[in-house]
Amino acid sequence: NVIGENTVCLDLCGMELSGKKTVERIFNIYGTLNLMDSVGTGKVVANYSNENGRTGSVFYVQNSKDNGFGAMNLYGGTLTSTGNTKKGGIGGIANEFNMYGGTITGGKAVQGGNLFLENSTTAKLTIMGGSITGGSADQGADIYCRKGLTVSGAVKIGELFLESGVTVSVDGLTEGASIGVTLEDI
Repeated sequence: NVIGENTVCLDLCGMELSGKKTVERIFNIYGTLNLMDSVGTGKVVANYSNENGRTGSVFYVQNSKDNGFGAMNLYGGTLTSTGNTKKGGIGGIANEFNMYGGTITGGKAVQGGNLFLENSTTAKLTIMGGSITGGSADQGADIYCRKGLTVSGAVKIGELFLESGVTVSVDGLTEGASIGVTLEDI
């Protein structure tokens, strides 16, 4: 757990960080987690499975007045999962998640195969680089959004599911960017 006003910087250095099948979530983030991989082959793998369980098997960015408002900055590495969850197979976002690079792939969930963006007042998702693809879900194979998000750079998103009324702010997409969008049926 990353708690309170603490900031943790984790460089995977090409290594694999793996959660046991009994570990519901690898990172509970109440402070700030800066995750990077200076070598380029590092990854975080969750192995927990529970379709009725918690949101996010690799991480959940919290928004708790008691424990802190979390933030995660992903600069590199691969986040993946062998399990299946109810929402956000890889991660759940109730506060702030910024993606500058790296890969999020292989998540399985009922909603948001890879990521699930909550509808909390503090939830903020900004994707400026990297790829979020290869997820599987009934709704939103890669990202399920209950709130708006911002994208820029050469991002790759396989399927972005938007609930009714949710908007995407585009700020300078560059060559090679691709975003598949599915809108909620009204």
